[in-house]
Amino acid sequence: MAYNKFTLEKVIDKFSVEVKYVPHIFDKSIPKVAKSDILEKILQRNMPLSKAIPTEKALSELLISPILVELKEIKKTIGVFSGIEFNVDSSQGLNGRCDFIISGNDSQFVLNAPVLTIVEAKKGLIEDGYGQCIAEMIAAQIFNQRKGVEFKKIYGVVTSGLHWQFLSIENKTVNIESRELDLDDVEEILGMLLKMVEANI
Repeated sequence: MAYNKFTLEKVIDKFSVEVKYVPHIFDKSIPKVAKSDILEKILQRNMPLSKAIPTEKALSELLISPILVELKEIKKTIGVFSGIEFNVDSSQGLNGRCDFIISGNDSQFVLNAPVLTIVEAKKGLIEDGYGQCIAEMIAAQIFNQRKGVEFKKIYGVVTSGLHWQFLSIENKTVNIESRELDLDDVEEILGMLLKMVEANI
C-alpha cells in the first residue's frame, strides 16, 4: 500500500480519524494576498494548454507550481518540494511520492522538518484526493514528531489547479473546508496558503 492507494474510507478505517466538513478551517477570515504581474501572466498563458492536456502532471506543472513558486517568493523562509519520495512508515502504507510538500525552512537540498503543508493534485473530482492527502498529512505528523517537532495542526490542499479545497488535521480530527476556491480566487488561495505556512512558524 502507498499514499495513492488510500481512499477516504480506507484512511478512516486504518487510522481511526474523524473527518468532518467545516465552514472554515481558520477561525478568522484570511486576508487576500495580491498576485504579482508575473503570476497573472503565467496563469493566463498556461490556462489554454492545461485544458488541452488535463493530466495531473500537466495541471501540476502549468497551474499549481506557479502558485507555489509565488508563495515561495512571498515567504522566502519556506521550502517547496515537488514529486519527492516521502517514505515515513511503509508498514502503514505511508510511503510513496507526494505531489508537493511545503516545509518550514528554506533548504531545497533535503526535506527537513517541519513539514507544514501537503498539496495533492487531482485531475478529476477533488473528493477523490481526500484519502491520499489525509494519509500524507498523517505521515507529516509522524515525520515531524520523529524530528522532535510538535505542531498542533498540519494543513493540506487537494486541487485540480482550477479548484482548491483546504484541510487540516489535529490529533485524530480532520477538518475539510466545505467551500472550494476557484482559480479566479487566486489571491484568496495565496492568502490561505500563506496563513497555513505561517500558522506553525
